[in-house]
Amino acid sequence: MSAESFKRGLAAAAKVFTSQSREYKVGDEVLACTFCRGKSFEHRRVLLNTAAATLVNLDWANAQASAMVCDQCSHIMWFFKEPTRVL
Repeated sequence: MSAESFKRGLAAAAKVFTSQSREYKVGDEVLACTFCRGKSFEHRRVLLNTAAATLVNLDWANAQASAMVCDQCSHIMWFFKEPTRVL
């Protein structure tokens, strides 16, 4: 194995272990993008802000949801219950 191919392999492995993108399940189904059918997503927790809470500076008290961002097309899907990551 050459030093260059070793470096490429090491870089690819590092990318896999540091990436936030993964496959997820919702219930028993593997999550697929409703736009492009992609199956790799970045998971983000987001606040569901309300005007009343914002008015009295209580945004932190709002409910949270899961926003799943498709890696292929960047379509965002929202879930109140958190999807589970497929290992």
